[in-house]
Amino acid sequence: MTDILIYRRKDGSNADEGERRASVERIEATVGAALPPDYRGFLISYGGGFPWPQDIALDDPAVEDLIGDDIIAIFEFYEPRIVESYSSGEYYGDATPQGFVFVADGNGVDVVMSLHDADRGALRVWARSAIPWGTPPDEASGERGNRPEDMAPLAPDFRSLLDAMEELPGSEVGRRNWEAGQNRADARVITL
Repeated sequence: MTDILIYRRKDGSNADEGERRASVERIEATVGAALPPDYRGFLISYGGGFPWPQDIALDDPAVEDLIGDDIIAIFEFYEPRIVESYSSGEYYGDATPQGFVFVADGNGVDVVMSLHDADRGALRVWARSAIPWGTPPDEASGERGNRPEDMAPLAPDFRSLLDAMEELPGSEVGRRNWEAGQNRADARVITL
């Protein structure tokens, strides 16, 4: 596994571990389920932030079809207040995926984690949508549906997601942007 570095947002929200722990407890109350231990521990320890390296090479045609590329870049792991806001439906309203918690911004798509018993902890790619959750695809218009089966699988759990992250050829711009971040000096290696 490549060491993954991360630093928090400039605004310093959720900087205190006690505050992050309380935020995680609110998330769990909002979604009605405990977060998987690896992701829960990550939120409490790091509070989200900007990772490097951030690329994941995709070998699943479903993901490539959904995002139009064979690489997904994890731009930001959401901090607890954003996870809570997005997962509660505050941002996407009735289009919010039910039984999922928001994990990361994948540069134009969201990475969400299943809280369903059958695939608890599995990460999927969700193409942001305003279509009400549960709507099937419309064959006539070609419009995507907004259901679990319309998402693409990304990793079986959070640790596997981190293990898949690497610096791929062509990442020079992403690296420069990451290194220019205001809190770069505070970057830490993620350990779960």
